[in-house]
Amino acid sequence: SGRAASESPKPSQTPKPSSAIDRGRPPPGCVVVHVLDEARNERRDFTCDLKTLLGQMRYFRRHLASDVETRPGASAELSVHCDIPTFEWLVDHVEGRDPRVTTRNCVALMISGDFLQMEALTETCADYVAARVHQVLQQTGADLANLGEGLLEKIAGRMSDDALESLLATTSEEDSASDSKNDSASSDSKNDSDSVSDSKRALAATLYRVKTEALIASRVEDAGVTIARCAACGLLFSEKHRHGLRCPRARRHVDYHGDVIARHAPMKDFDVHSHIARLIARGHAWRDVYWHVWGVTR
Repeated sequence: SGRAASESPKPSQTPKPSSAIDRGRPPPGCVVVHVLDEARNERRDFTCDLKTLLGQMRYFRRHLASDVETRPGASAELSVHCDIPTFEWLVDHVEGRDPRVTTRNCVALMISGDFLQMEALTETCADYVAARVHQVLQQTGADLANLGEGLLEKIAGRMSDDALESLLATTSEEDSASDSKNDSASSDSKNDSDSVSDSKRALAATLYRVKTEALIASRVEDAGVTIARCAACGLLFSEKHRHGLRCPRARRHVDYHGDVIARHAPMKDFDVHSHIARLIARGHAWRDVYWHVWGVTR
């Protein structure tokens, strides 16, 4: 869960047709979405073109009859639990009114867009969050570390190693500034600053984990490249670079060109994922693990 989820409510897991409720039938070719905002204790109805809504919010297709888009004069009703301003923004977007993505709404839109299977919007919001992560955390305090794995992968893939290092660097600077504040500074202000710093640290650790897993996966997909441990010296190495490396403990031999060869021999039962799990269990930070794997694969 976490603050990101609570500040960015999404449509419920089981939106259902509301025809059982006597509200009159929607106009032909339209869908009425009854939005229930539990945080505000409000309800609002949105009427949209049926084909337009289903074409952009593909999540709703599974909850309606398969022929609803092709049946002449068809209409539908749905009930969802969602933040009303967020759903209003989404409807404006679907109907082509081009509302703005901002640091205040980008996280909510990204989460809801992902849930509703609005791929283009989700990608746009992920671009926005990754490019402005400092401002997003500063202005919203969202707990981005608790986003879904798919969204974390999108953000991690868009943030360079330098950008991620910068996220930790600014956290250290903010901690120093917070410690140097005089006694007249309000405790609320200091608590807010500490909360943002904690959010940055948690997000950085999570993104380093995601980037580590992506780095290993990309090496496996790259012509079968894997990370191995040498049975002779115990060092980790990339199979891709094996022929260019020399093992200090391997049995040497001379090839046909007169070169001395001493190559790493991969340990048969070594598993890189188990190796990383052991490093984390011993207290190593995900940042250190990432750079450890990065160094092995270069």
